[in-house]
Amino acid sequence: MKSVSFSNNAELYEYIKDKKNDVEIVACIITNLLGTYFKCFFYVKEITLNKLESGFSFDASSIKLCSDTEVSDFFIKVDHSTCYLEECDGKNILNIMCDIKRYNGFDYYKCPRTILKKTCEFVKNEGIADKVCIGNELEFFIFDKVNYSLDEYNTYLKVYDRESFSCKNDLSSIYGNHVVNKVEPHKDHFNNPNNEYLINDDSKKVKKKSGYFTTDPYDTSNIIKLRICRALNDMNINVQRYHHEVSTSQHEISLKYFDALTNADFLLITKQIIKTTVSSFNRTATFMPKPLVNDNGNGLHCNISLWKNNKNIFYHNDPSTFFLSKESFYFMYGIVKHAKALQAFCNATMNSYKRLVPGFETCQKLFYSFGSRSAVIRLSLINYSNPSEKRIEFRLPDCANSPHLVMAAIILAGYDGIKSKEQPLVPFESKDNHFYISSIFSKYVQHPENFNILTHALEGYESLHTINESPEFKNFFKCEEPQGISFSLVESLDALEKDHAFLTVNNIFTEEMIQEYIKFKREEIDAYNKYVNAYDYHLYYEC
Repeated sequence: MKSVSFSNNAELYEYIKDKKNDVEIVACIITNLLGTYFKCFFYVKEITLNKLESGFSFDASSIKLCSDTEVSDFFIKVDHSTCYLEECDGKNILNIMCDIKRYNGFDYYKCPRTILKKTCEFVKNEGIADKVCIGNELEFFIFDKVNYSLDEYNTYLKVYDRESFSCKNDLSSIYGNHVVNKVEPHKDHFNNPNNEYLINDDSKKVKKKSGYFTTDPYDTSNIIKLRICRALNDMNINVQRYHHEVSTSQHEISLKYFDALTNADFLLITKQIIKTTVSSFNRTATFMPKPLVNDNGNGLHCNISLWKNNKNIFYHNDPSTFFLSKESFYFMYGIVKHAKALQAFCNATMNSYKRLVPGFETCQKLFYSFGSRSAVIRLSLINYSNPSEKRIEFRLPDCANSPHLVMAAIILAGYDGIKSKEQPLVPFESKDNHFYISSIFSKYVQHPENFNILTHALEGYESLHTINESPEFKNFFKCEEPQGISFSLVESLDALEKDHAFLTVNNIFTEEMIQEYIKFKREEIDAYNKYVNAYDYHLYYEC
């Protein structure tokens, strides 16, 4: 795969028609409000410059949360700056990210890319930031096989996982006594020289919650991750690192930051590349937030910074505030203030809330912190005085959603915080369910004596705690007990219904779109709750 970009549709058309480029098919990629990846393929002979300019017609009625109540005829409009080549049988497929337009060429209020474009343009026109940069950490599982049934007399789930002690007998029934990965032997130093992994060898299993940073022979997907990351890097989706995660057969890929729209496009494409690459090894990948009970789930951590005039506005050249600017705290407080409503997009499934439970390194409280894993926002201690590295890490989202809607909603929540300049919460540290203010910030808290907390130094950074306070931050923070996150999709949708004015600013998210989304998700909850599963039998069969 290779990334290619064009300055206009005329250049794109010339490239497609040039026989030297061996483009056989143009693949148009669109997405809906659920973040589903869709493709429509067009042979080159059908491509005209007029169609690139005006769009390709399609019937949106078969795509969930895509069609209008009045009409179903829409257009796919290519974005010439977002192309990548994919080789197939010696010919090239040119993939292009596209927007959904109305039949008259106007913007469509349910196109996620359009919503995010309008968000970024609005923040820029308001003078807040020229660019919002976001980098992500994607977590996912790779299993050998998954079977499930929802039949009323045969409801079951069976997960086959070669790294687990629990599954070796099941896998032997599928593969025999060993598994041979279908790859050509090559010289990667960490690849098993025989491309072989013995199913019945307990010494090569991953113990529960012991998988973090493990490698061969325990990480059975190293070669798969390498193939994935090579493909991503070839497309200029720059991978910073990849590794095995805590859970058995769980993995993480960290992507370099890009502007918000490019980031969301890349997330959509990255998920698809991971799924197709894993499938080529006769295995299966999932991003569902909680695929296994009593084990860690999959998150999507978002590292965010705002830039104006080529300067990171989250950075403030003052060690007494840990080099964090007022804008960064306003932005974070905007996210915290609207977090429960944000969860309707960031944690958009019933399964999402099975991840957000205590004991699995997940967010629990609405605050920001340097060290606490229960905070929704983490402040990095790495290169904390480097202007280009100053960022916040929003840890609440997972991957079971629309990346474009998630990024747009986060930005608008942060924008609301900056615009309102409401007194933000002080950063907390937490231990044993008690909250502490680090002494580096305690001098900026208004009436800290009214809150029953302890003050302590941030360990390892004691020298910063003795620096004279900055007058402009006097009484800047308020100190309140952090609230809990939403722990169900019902609670998140209720919050969105009450709190969405920050999204409808400048008509970016329309009232109609939000109400349609809420209605769809409530119907999904009703369908989910009707099903009877094995745990019902475990609890109640003998009542």
